[in-house]
Amino acid sequence: MGTSSTDDIDQSATLVCLVFHLQSAETQLGETIRLVGAGAALGHWDPEQSVALYTDATRYPCWSTEVWLPVSAADGQSAEQRLEYKYLRDQRALGKGIAWEDDIGNRCVELSPILEVTAASSTVHIPETGKRHEAVAKASGAWLVHDHRWGLLDASVLRPTPLSLEDVSTPFAALAMDLFTPTRRQSLSHLSACSPSPSRSVSLTTLPLGRSGSQSLLERRRNGSISLLNELPPQGSSGESIEQCASEACQLVREESASCLNMAVRLIREESMSCLPPSPMEEVQGSSGEEPPPDAEPDSFEARYLVLGEPLGEGSFGLVYRCRQRRIEANGKGDSFEERAAKRIAKARLAPRDMRNLFGFRDLEGEIRLHLGLNHPNIIRLYEAYDDPVIVSLVLECCSGGDLFDLISGHTDVGGLSEPAACRVLLHVLSALKYLHDQPIIHRDVKCENVLMAEPVGHQPELATFKLCDLGFAARPRPPCFILRTRMGSPDTVAPEIIRGEVYGTPVDCWAAGVLLFMALSACPPFFATSDAEVMHKVKLCQYSVEGGRWDTISKEAKEMVCKLMTLSTEDRASASEALQLPFFRQSQEKV
Repeated sequence: MGTSSTDDIDQSATLVCLVFHLQSAETQLGETIRLVGAGAALGHWDPEQSVALYTDATRYPCWSTEVWLPVSAADGQSAEQRLEYKYLRDQRALGKGIAWEDDIGNRCVELSPILEVTAASSTVHIPETGKRHEAVAKASGAWLVHDHRWGLLDASVLRPTPLSLEDVSTPFAALAMDLFTPTRRQSLSHLSACSPSPSRSVSLTTLPLGRSGSQSLLERRRNGSISLLNELPPQGSSGESIEQCASEACQLVREESASCLNMAVRLIREESMSCLPPSPMEEVQGSSGEEPPPDAEPDSFEARYLVLGEPLGEGSFGLVYRCRQRRIEANGKGDSFEERAAKRIAKARLAPRDMRNLFGFRDLEGEIRLHLGLNHPNIIRLYEAYDDPVIVSLVLECCSGGDLFDLISGHTDVGGLSEPAACRVLLHVLSALKYLHDQPIIHRDVKCENVLMAEPVGHQPELATFKLCDLGFAARPRPPCFILRTRMGSPDTVAPEIIRGEVYGTPVDCWAAGVLLFMALSACPPFFATSDAEVMHKVKLCQYSVEGGRWDTISKEAKEMVCKLMTLSTEDRASASEALQLPFFRQSQEKV
């Protein structure tokens, strides 16, 4: 199917960007919304050339996309005054077809306001992908086409409204945003009053643990906040009272609990950024027997793998299932295969930038190619990847013990993991980071949710194997400087230099490893606050403490390790190789 590609459009034409925004279209898991209509930009009413709309877990059921439209030809021919279009439901991933909005007539947008503005404008060339928001900000060539609901015609003819970069319902705000994974934190009302948690769970595991209440940073930015760092934390006694309450708070709550939440949440799971909508319906998994579906391509994921049971959890861009290779019958005997994990990603829900990050583009290596080249006992193995027409499937090593967040949450009653267990976790994380940094590769999203335990739940953590996963943010910096600039990460584990907007390198991963050790030993984050902005403000100032409370029982070697890794100066911060030589490992291993 087509996208809003601009490769076939005459670059000498005058162009405007139409942002089509469908306010409400509830879909099944695996179903996507597309746009088709008159003209080349909308596929000449051909569903195969239609344009995909995008959503994510924070915006669903809102869908939107951008279309670059030539409003006048270079040879002086008059432009059309109106543009007719319709939305489609692409249900082919569910074994169905494409559904049209049959109960209403064609939608129509009036182009005359656009023509009046562009008549006196100079030629607007389409900028490179990823820089479109810059061009939109400079030119008055962006317009919003807002439809309220699938199957409902708001008016016979819609008039578009001029669009600026600050308009929160457009993809441009997302393009301009830094890639910080939002966290749902406890609202201030929960410190003193009873309030039920949201009914929908958003988690990376089958055992969701608690967030509720206030808006995430991403949601607040979509409501008009532009700067990551301009939202300063509360000053004075109110801020101090929050910290005092937090010191007496419970550390974890289940998100769907109906009990009164009169205590603050201290250890909280990062928000999932899945491109799949929040829906209780299962993704179509293919045939349930050993034989592949009759319509499966010979070399497709469906032809070679059998999906087992319910989803294990929700990753960065899709659902994760257990799977195994289908048995190959030979002389009446079937061969058994080990269980693996399949991360299944609906391609239509990936924005163009996500596609480039996944598959690579020109000099960009891409997550798949980068991950396939890695082989380390403490990094989740990527065995193969299937680029099928509708879904991308990554076949990964399967870990059955859950993630580090789950492990720590199971030890909150004793204040955190034992030092030998925390030492084991850090040893394996640093070993993985040393391997990556020698490549050199920067992970950029080291956090509790991205560290998995290989052995089943209940295995002694002091003797377990821990593996780093999710290389969706990983990048290989180029010589000679080996530095990166894009601000991305998760608020609780992102390094100060990234928040300050500085160039950065491998030390950002070492900072995050220090945060993991802090959380493992104390079962609470080093930078507690009620919003992502407040957390990042504290991170930027390196405001944390390893004194008092639980820390009075922690060894000086463990504290030294935390402080060596969580040092504001990157020059003074221990590298993965240096940290592996510190006394903490020798001292903790003697206690096992």
